[in-house]
Amino acid sequence: MFPNDLLDQAQRDMEASSAISGRERFQAADEATIRNEGHHATAAGVKLIRGAIPMVASEITKWVDANAAKAGKGKAHTALSTLRRIDTHTLAYAALNAVHNGTLRLQSSAMVQLAAGQLVESEIVAQDLAAQQKALVAQRIADLKADGESTKGMPKEGRAVINRIASVVSAQGSAKSRSKVFKHMVAKHMDHADWPPEVLVKMGEPLVNAVLLTLPSIYEMAVSGGPKKAMVNAIRLTDEGLDLLASINDEMEWMFVVNKPMVVPRALGLT
Repeated sequence: MFPNDLLDQAQRDMEASSAISGRERFQAADEATIRNEGHHATAAGVKLIRGAIPMVASEITKWVDANAAKAGKGKAHTALSTLRRIDTHTLAYAALNAVHNGTLRLQSSAMVQLAAGQLVESEIVAQDLAAQQKALVAQRIADLKADGESTKGMPKEGRAVINRIASVVSAQGSAKSRSKVFKHMVAKHMDHADWPPEVLVKMGEPLVNAVLLTLPSIYEMAVSGGPKKAMVNAIRLTDEGLDLLASINDEMEWMFVVNKPMVVPRALGLT
C-alpha cells in the first residue's frame, strides 16, 4: 500500500500532465487549421468572428441602404448591384474572414480587399451555377412534356449539380482543395471568366470598411514598410485586439484536457 500523500501527489502530477498534454494537442490542431484553412478557422478566430457577424452585417446593411438611395442619381458604389444579391450575414462572414486572415498574415489592405472580393465572386458564381442548373432542368422537363415523354426522375437528376455545390462547401479537406474542386465544377458546367483584380478589390472595399467601422478596438488601419520596402496601408490588430485574441486562446487551450485513469479521487486543487 502506498501512503495517501504519495497517491494524492501522483494524482496531482497526472492531472497537471493531462492539462499540459491537452494544451499542446490543442496548439498543434490550431497550427494545422491555420495551414489548411486559415486563421479565421482556428478556435479563437471562430469565436471572435461569430460574435461579430451580426454587428458587421448591420453596418453592411447601412452601406447598402445609403448607396441604394444614391442609385437613381448615378452616385452609387459600383459594387452595390452585386453585393445586394448576397445575404448581409454571408457578406459579414466573408469580410471578417478576409480581415482576420489578412491581419495575421501581415497582408496589405489591398490584398485583404481582394481576398474579400474573391469570396464575393465565389458566392455569386455558386448562385449563377445553381440558377443555370434549375433553368436547364425546367427546360428539359418542358421539352419532355412537349414530346409526350415521361419526366420522372428529372427533378432529382437536375439537383445533382446543385447538391454538389453544397457538398463542396461543407466537404472535408483543405480550403485550397475545395476551391480547386469548385473551380473545376464551374469550368465544367458554365462559362465564367475570373473577375480581374481591380473588380475584386472594388467588391471587397465596402466589406473591409464595414469591419473597420464596426470593430475599431480590434482592427485598425496602419502603415507598414521600412527603409528597403515601400510603405503600404495595412490592417493590424490593435493592442486591445491582441490582448483579446491572447485571452481567448489562453482560455481555450486549457479546456482540452487529455483524460487519463485516476489514481485517487480528483485532486481538490485542480478541479
